[in-house]
Amino acid sequence: MAPLLADNTGRWVPLSHSGETAMATRRFSFRGASADIACIVILGIFSLVLYLFDNPFERGFFCDDESIRYPLPSRQTVSDVVVGVVGVGLPVLVILVTEILRAGFANPTSMVLFGWTPKVWMVQCYAQVGAFLFGAGAQLTIVEAAKRMVGRLRPHFMEACRPLGVKCDNMGHEYITDFTCSGDPAIVKEARLSFPSGHAAVAFYAATFLIMYLQTRMTWECSKLLKHLLQFLAMIAAWATALSRVSDYMHHWSDVLAGIAIGTLVGILTILYVSNLHRKKINVDGSELMTLMKRPNNGYSATDIHSKGPSDVAVLSVGVFP
Repeated sequence: MAPLLADNTGRWVPLSHSGETAMATRRFSFRGASADIACIVILGIFSLVLYLFDNPFERGFFCDDESIRYPLPSRQTVSDVVVGVVGVGLPVLVILVTEILRAGFANPTSMVLFGWTPKVWMVQCYAQVGAFLFGAGAQLTIVEAAKRMVGRLRPHFMEACRPLGVKCDNMGHEYITDFTCSGDPAIVKEARLSFPSGHAAVAFYAATFLIMYLQTRMTWECSKLLKHLLQFLAMIAAWATALSRVSDYMHHWSDVLAGIAIGTLVGILTILYVSNLHRKKINVDGSELMTLMKRPNNGYSATDIHSKGPSDVAVLSVGVFP
């Protein structure tokens, strides 16, 4: 009996390293991987275009609104660079280390790509990192689009804008729309991007993804609490990042709350529907339950797949996040 491999529909088919089957496997893998990467790049480009070129909605302000009269922060507790590097780099590093420890560095898969057989940890890292980056791009796109559509004023807007010709001393609760800012245009533009908090969204997306990923993939039995300690550290880091946005006068509390909700929701949906860390179970009545799947601790080679069969093996498919 020939080794088995899952096709793009989830069906098990014999794997052959010669003839049309091998050519189709290589062609499918390359096309699938290219399509996956293209989807991630498209999301990234769209988010970058929004960030660089799309101007926010220019709303006015009430003269007696004390929530936008805080001082302009000289520094941020968690900078844009830090939240970007840690929020993306740390989960990728955790995935890389976890998959190597689970599958071993040398265990091959049963797949062939242009005559080269990738290792199990490479395929799993491709799938999990790809799913994480796709979710990160989706989360970033949602946040950047909302910032520009809403145009909510940051707590330090008045200090950043310094409007000309506006005397609020005797105006009371009057809504001002006809004004010109005398501050730095770049700072004024940023001061119109309060809702929702991008830092909170990134931090909680990364934390949610990491917590659910570790719950499924970290199966080290020597310590019961190590996994939960790492999950707690991820959550507390995200929480501290979110709180710092209020204390730095960069966001209102409701902006941070919205960012937390967006990041958490996208993280959960990414794990459940984009990554391959789940599978569907059919109830007796035919309804489907989505459950997190615990995969075997060690990777299988083509020989293992041949001997164990499809019922015992977690499928690895290049080019698809099942």
